[in-house]
Amino acid sequence: MMIATGYVRTFDKLGRFVIPKKTRKLLGISKLQPLEIFVKDQQIRIEKYTEKCKFCGSKNIQEIFKKVYICKKCSSDLRRSDNYEILKNDFNLKIIK
Repeated sequence: MMIATGYVRTFDKLGRFVIPKKTRKLLGISKLQPLEIFVKDQQIRIEKYTEKCKFCGSKNIQEIFKKVYICKKCSSDLRRSDNYEILKNDFNLKIIK
């Protein structure tokens, strides 16, 4: 459910807008908190960013490949593919313990 805050903001010349400090504090958003932007129909939704598997959206991250997060299941599927050793050796695939 969306709650109206009573705040109305406009974009500046560079296309930026400010989320009021009171709202950021209420939601626990720090100054350097990464945020993710979603668009559906004519609405914009902004959420705190959390790393998710690039392939399935799971938050159970096991590996990072070229700044792409991969969950355990997708990692397992990738390992079964013929290309895994090439990817691991050529691109320095990092396994998270």
